[in-house]
Amino acid sequence: ALNGISGVAIQNNGARNEQMIMLRGFDVKHAPLFIDGIPIAVPYDGYVDFSRFTTYDLSQIEVSKGLTSVLLGPNTFAGAINMVTKKPTKEFEGEMGVGVFSGNGKDGYITAGTNQGNYYGIVSLSGTERDNYPLSDDFPTNIASEDGHARNNSSAQDTKINIKVGYTPNNTDEYSFNYIKQDAEKDVPPFVGLAGTGQVRYWKWRYWDKESYYFLSKTDFDAWYIKTRLYYDVFENSLATYTNTTYSTLQSGSANPSFYDDFTKG
Repeated sequence: ALNGISGVAIQNNGARNEQMIMLRGFDVKHAPLFIDGIPIAVPYDGYVDFSRFTTYDLSQIEVSKGLTSVLLGPNTFAGAINMVTKKPTKEFEGEMGVGVFSGNGKDGYITAGTNQGNYYGIVSLSGTERDNYPLSDDFPTNIASEDGHARNNSSAQDTKINIKVGYTPNNTDEYSFNYIKQDAEKDVPPFVGLAGTGQVRYWKWRYWDKESYYFLSKTDFDAWYIKTRLYYDVFENSLATYTNTTYSTLQSGSANPSFYDDFTKG
């Protein structure tokens, strides 16, 4: 969705096999990612894998390249990316779709919502998975950790549910509660650079899960207003490291697989 915007560069790299978005040369630590104004990041180091977020439940993506509202909080001196979730506008509405893509990939989504004037609600379910990342037929096949045709250990699977309910007593005030749950698994292709230059890792993320609860409100008092964002965001993952390309034997170590469980609130 952001690939055609000037000043935005999308990268897929790093030992963790994550998608990064550079905004005029700055990464997510200086141009953070938000959902409805709620900061989304991995507490461990502040980064987040952009490829884990499906967009079927979004109405728009706001990109700020430069001066950014202080209402979004700290660390936005290089800009911000805000994903705005859908809000139903009709008494009854729905949408669904399915698709396929290279690497034996498939995805699908279904969204259903209602707006009854003073009340609204919407539910969105989506999922995507792929078996591999295809390679060119000309890719060399004499590399120890890569046999060509399809990138080794490059599968991924994501599911997401987004529930939003809201109350709009008049034209200016609004109160809403959101719940978003993401479950993912992803593999990390091994390094295939020049022989002897670079560490080869045999990694699998057994799960990469996020769960967000947040309350948004705006109360207008004519000359002034009160606006709140209250959130609690949970992040859990498990990383397993193996000895070779068979991914059958775990490396010896005191923390393998490693488990991560943390949260942010504000």
